[in-house]
Amino acid sequence: MDDPYTPKKRPFKQKISPLRYKTPTTESWDGLDISNQGIKNISSYLFTLTFIKHLYINNNSLSSIPPSISLLKNLIVLDISRNYLRSLPNEIFLLNNLRELHASDNMISSIPLQIGSLYQLQRLNLNNNPLIEPYNTLYLESENSLLSFCRENNTVYPIPSPREWIEYESCCGLSITVGSYNILCPSYATSTFYKYVPSWILSWENRRDSILQQIIEYNVDILCIQEMDANSYNEYFNPNLCSSVVGGGVGGVGGGVSSSLETSKETNKEQYKEQYKETSKEHYNHYNKTYNSLFYPKSRYRSMDNKNKGNVDGCAIFYNKNLFSCLESKCVEFNTTVLSDKRFYEKGDILNRNVNKDNIGVITILEVKRGGNAGRGGGSRDSSRDSNRIDSSSNIKDNIRDTKDYANTNIRDTTNTKDYIKDTKDTYVVVANVHLCWDPEYTDVKLFQSILIIEELEILVQKYKNKGKVCIFLCGDFNSLKNTNVYKMICTGRIDNSSGVGYDSRVDSKIDNRIDSNNTTYNILNNQSNNISNTDTNNNNQPNITNTFNGFDYGPYNNGFTHNLLLSDTHENTLNDATCYTPGFKGVIDYIFYGGEVKVNGVLTGVDEEYFSKVVGLPSVHLPSDHVFIGGKYVIRE
Repeated sequence: MDDPYTPKKRPFKQKISPLRYKTPTTESWDGLDISNQGIKNISSYLFTLTFIKHLYINNNSLSSIPPSISLLKNLIVLDISRNYLRSLPNEIFLLNNLRELHASDNMISSIPLQIGSLYQLQRLNLNNNPLIEPYNTLYLESENSLLSFCRENNTVYPIPSPREWIEYESCCGLSITVGSYNILCPSYATSTFYKYVPSWILSWENRRDSILQQIIEYNVDILCIQEMDANSYNEYFNPNLCSSVVGGGVGGVGGGVSSSLETSKETNKEQYKEQYKETSKEHYNHYNKTYNSLFYPKSRYRSMDNKNKGNVDGCAIFYNKNLFSCLESKCVEFNTTVLSDKRFYEKGDILNRNVNKDNIGVITILEVKRGGNAGRGGGSRDSSRDSNRIDSSSNIKDNIRDTKDYANTNIRDTTNTKDYIKDTKDTYVVVANVHLCWDPEYTDVKLFQSILIIEELEILVQKYKNKGKVCIFLCGDFNSLKNTNVYKMICTGRIDNSSGVGYDSRVDSKIDNRIDSNNTTYNILNNQSNNISNTDTNNNNQPNITNTFNGFDYGPYNNGFTHNLLLSDTHENTLNDATCYTPGFKGVIDYIFYGGEVKVNGVLTGVDEEYFSKVVGLPSVHLPSDHVFIGGKYVIRE
């Protein structure tokens, strides 16, 4: 029997703090203070904590900072003051979120010029360091003066690996190459938006030369360019690409010349550019070009005064005049379509969301030349088709009256047409070049614009498919990732109204011509041929508005949309890194979709990931736009 006066012993239970063995997460902390610890070397484990935003390693015994510091991409504050540092790592410029860098009371004598790319840096503390000239004078003047000097004088840039054409297999048939390139309009390439880029790299004179170099190097048969402004088309690209010879050695920037403190800023840049000219001069002096082209500016062109019209950008298509004849072309102005298409009358959401977005798409019909017509001064081209065009030799500023008139028709055929063209009969290539709305908050607008260009393509394909083979290329800057409705709609031929997610109906035997059994989804050809509408404006039924258009009323498309083009992505499995790269964004948003009587037979490899890891963003000295050139090789089926 237990003694009631003797209390029971309670079993011992060790108390363990629930946080003691908890793995640190970004939710629990985002900073690290290891100051005043007498640390001489930094553990590599530190650089795995990529989520930290504040790092204090001041008042230690560090003699160097490892280059791996660049892995801490989220750092906002870095304090390395009161150590024994003699230099800063060159890779520190990759910390593009850094706002404060404290490196006072060290033994630093020189500054890596790459530090000028820290465009968000607001505080740079280098007090009590034995800085040599000109760093000392510039730092005493202001922190911004030092950063600006470093940025403008830096000519130490990584060189990307050469990009190559990869062919899949040997195929019979006519082979053609297609490219797409957003060249970054000079009006948009300002130091306000691209603070990390030196002014001499951002300069349009330098960038346009480098862009021309890439175009000539890749030498595709059909080239779609976005953000081409009217002045650049008229005064530079059209004359250089559509004349017989590009002469004189086109200047540019590139290569890899190291800078020195004794060399002035201007001399430094001139040496850098001169080295590039010498290495590329021979290539340009003997280059024959066989392009014709057409160009349409955005709709705002018509409302601008003569002084500013030339700065309006648009879309251009260059094509090999030895291989193709242009039969017709048109500009699809999305905001104009909203106002003129009766399907969108009284649709307030469509009007409000789209009327101020002046993005465009350009479509052209190219006919593959037959051997009997090619190389004989104009082929079978009907001059009546040129009634709405302006000759490229005339002054665009004096002649352009309307966006639809802005195209080049100076057709100059040569006699070096390849023999295989003789066997090509009645083959039409429908090319669309599009630049969709950029704003990520307007995904409904992007989808709507892509639907409009698809509808125009379907009408033209229907027109020509009974005349011969039809090949389709839809190229451009879609400002949409692969997981978006825009991409899914184009590749699958359908956008589902219940989930906003497309699926590949090509593998579904229950789907006939991509229209469901209830005929509730909208298809432009079906609507025209049967004169039916999927929305009744006279009844009181509410439209089935789903997340497909972010809850906005898009009239005939509320129940979904289908098309019959059977388009595929050229780089579906090969280009997964980036076609656009800035400090705030990196992803694939440029595409070349193909369909009809053509199959892909090769691709141009992307920019290597190692290069992207060594630059803050584009444009750079080697890549003159914030987008990269993409290309594919195709074979027209026999």
